[in-house]
Amino acid sequence: MLVRRSAGFILLFLLTSVCSVAQKMDLAFVGGTSFVSDAPVTFAVPCFVPPASCPPPAFSDHVQMAHYWFAGGSVAVRVLNAQAFAVHLEFPAAGLLSQNLKLPGSPAFINQMSTIFVTPSLRIKLAPDSLISPWASAGGGWARYTVDPDITTNKGALQVGGGFDIKVGLHRLRVRAEARDFITGQPTFSLVNGPFIGKTEGGFNRNSILLGGGILLRF
Repeated sequence: MLVRRSAGFILLFLLTSVCSVAQKMDLAFVGGTSFVSDAPVTFAVPCFVPPASCPPPAFSDHVQMAHYWFAGGSVAVRVLNAQAFAVHLEFPAAGLLSQNLKLPGSPAFINQMSTIFVTPSLRIKLAPDSLISPWASAGGGWARYTVDPDITTNKGALQVGGGFDIKVGLHRLRVRAEARDFITGQPTFSLVNGPFIGKTEGGFNRNSILLGGGILLRF
């Protein structure tokens, strides 16, 4: 269910974006592997009195993220063409559809999580009509984490990335290699260890680095 829901959302987002623009644009479909930072977790006994009166945390640990394949893409509209470089407004979206979670020393996975990123961005591409066109992208938007069965966390997300578009001899087709880092706060895992409840830290301290490639269609 999580896989179908996440994949359907990404496809609907890309198709809706294509239909809403009529300028020079490109459409990319990419996939690859992920490298996600571990999530620090502090375990403590629930406390219902003012924080200053609560006992100190019992212990700290971290949730490990297994590497997993991602699927995604982007829609980009060109807003400036200066021959030597071009500026695009792009709408990247990516999803990790079933990522295993575990605690260090545990032989089994504790749960599974799906992730969706949508981050409107600006992209600058050098030598856009050359054989190889390097580009860089940065922006911000939204991340949605869903831990089985139905624990959902919405977070703000920053995106930085870059890559290369390579001509392959067909007028509208390019091959793309890219790397993007989606930076967010930690999701909610709802961890319980005996009487202790696990809580994740706040702030933009979670990195989801997605390395992959695919195809690019120019219109």
